[in-house]
Amino acid sequence: MRLHKVLEELRDSGLYVFKTVDMSSILHLSNNAASVYIYRMKQKEMIHAVEKGKFSISSDPFAVSTQLVFPSYISFSTSLYLHGRLGQVIDNIYVISSRKKKHMAFMDTEIRFIKFPSFRIFGYGKKRKGDSFVMLADLEKTAVDCLHLPRYAPVSQVQEALSPGFDKELLEDYAVMMKSEAVRRRAGYLLELLGEETKLKPSTGTVYKLNPTIKRKGKYNSRWRLYINEVLE
Repeated sequence: MRLHKVLEELRDSGLYVFKTVDMSSILHLSNNAASVYIYRMKQKEMIHAVEKGKFSISSDPFAVSTQLVFPSYISFSTSLYLHGRLGQVIDNIYVISSRKKKHMAFMDTEIRFIKFPSFRIFGYGKKRKGDSFVMLADLEKTAVDCLHLPRYAPVSQVQEALSPGFDKELLEDYAVMMKSEAVRRRAGYLLELLGEETKLKPSTGTVYKLNPTIKRKGKYNSRWRLYINEVLE
C-alpha cells in the first residue's frame, strides 16, 4: 500500500493520534507491517512522534493535545484564545482531564494537563480545527473553570472574555454543577459586576478571596463574602 493511501486511511478513521496497534486495526495489518509503515512515514515527515509509542498525522499541537488522553478538553486561557476572547499570544495549551498525565511538549508548544474529578468534566465538545479537531470547553464552562483555578487565567481575563456576550443561565448552571462554594461566589460577584441579575447566592459563612493566587486580601464584599483582591473594570 502506498504511503499516501495509508495516510488517507488514517485520516478517514478520525484517529489523528495513534499507536502501532491502532494502525494495525485500521489497515488490517500485522503489528510488524504497521511498524514498517510508521518508520517510513516518519522518515518522510508524513507523521510526527508525539510521545513514546504515539504518533500524529497532524502537526497542530492544539489538535494533538486533546487526543492524547480521554476524556479531555482545552480550557482556561487557551480556550479563551480559541474562542477569540483573548487578544494576547498564549505560550501553553491547558488541557483538563479526569486522568493524571505529565506535561509534555509538541512542536515547541508546552501542553499542560490539569486533573479534575469526573463530576467536573462537562461543558465541552468537538470543534473543527484545520484538518483535524479539538475538544474545547464552552465559553461558559471555560469561565467557571477559570473561577475554580484562577492561576490558569485571572478573573480579569474572564471578565474581559464575557463582556462581548455569553449565556448567563448556562454559566449559572455550570457554576452550580462545579459543586464549589467559591466558584458560585466568584461567578455571582462577576455577573453582578457585568450588570446581570443572578440566582446565585452564598450558602455558607466561609469567606473566600476573589483570586486565591494573590496574597493580599483586598476590600471585603459582605454580600458575596469575598475579599476583592484583583482589580477588575
